[in-house]
Amino acid sequence: DSQSNAGRAIRRLVSLTDDIGTLVDEHDRRLLDSVDAAQCTEEENRRYCCYKELVQWVPSIKQLLHSQAEEHVLRQAFKEFKHGAEAARSDDSSSLKKVIAHWLNECSPPPNPLIKVGSKSRRGLYNNATAELLCPVEYDWSDKTTRKNIRGFHPKFLVTAYQWPKFLYKGGTYDRTNPSKGLFKGELLLKAFKHIFTSPSSTSPDEGILEDQDDEEDVASGHEGSDSEPSCKRHKPMDMRQMGRSHVRFSLSSCKSWRNNDAGFEHDIFYNHIVNWFEHPKDSKAKARVDEALLWWNRNVFGSRNAASFCPQPVVGTSVAAALTEQCGDDVVHFSTGHFDDPASD
Repeated sequence: DSQSNAGRAIRRLVSLTDDIGTLVDEHDRRLLDSVDAAQCTEEENRRYCCYKELVQWVPSIKQLLHSQAEEHVLRQAFKEFKHGAEAARSDDSSSLKKVIAHWLNECSPPPNPLIKVGSKSRRGLYNNATAELLCPVEYDWSDKTTRKNIRGFHPKFLVTAYQWPKFLYKGGTYDRTNPSKGLFKGELLLKAFKHIFTSPSSTSPDEGILEDQDDEEDVASGHEGSDSEPSCKRHKPMDMRQMGRSHVRFSLSSCKSWRNNDAGFEHDIFYNHIVNWFEHPKDSKAKARVDEALLWWNRNVFGSRNAASFCPQPVVGTSVAAALTEQCGDDVVHFSTGHFDDPASD
């Protein structure tokens, strides 16, 4: 039971689809072959990063591997970890399936027909309310011919993991000239995350969405920032949000049970695209977009007061730092720890 309970963290904090054995095998391969990241493919490096997250968030796995347990013991343990992981994903999906139906049915005007709360039938592309949210931003769902082609799986109107669905964007609005504007700020997305990872009550209408800061406008207009500017910390809640996006997509679909490939839409590829956007910015301007997005999420999930702890103010350059440097010197003041040494104590 303890291993099954520990395994519940895997699908939320480590990987949406990877098998535990596959991640452990990648770690073992690197040890045996003495290879480094530069010699590995992007997929191998991704699996190795997931392995490091695995042993961080489920430390009993690392203890088990170091215990030199026999193979049959490891297989049984991995089976129990996997059972817990799949159970957690199933619980999250089941909960979101119901609450998303309630949220959409409460919209004005409501869906026609209303979405069944306890069933996945007549969702996905079969209901205009869910279909519009799932529709790739490249397509115009309001166009009758487009709807017909999407529902008919026309080769020029396929719905795949290589297209962002509308529910990811703030207000469902996509700007072709600035494709990252509003991305990952969809209202339904935020409510779903808070429902799973904070509490159902945190999704009440009283909990409004905080507006974007001027940072996004600066990024869009070409502000690139600098290496000395503060960056929001990349805590694992960011990866929980990535899991949440995949759960929302699944809850809106008509797929009755979790599977990676849903009518040509591959959830693992979709998840990896989201991870790449956040974790592999190409330059300082792209990194600024990530920091702004994380600040937006931290403010809306944890509140404005608490968000500051995830994006602390740099100490260097403040009036206190300037005065202490003048008075005590650079070698004495420790800005990172908020204190200064007493030379007489040496």
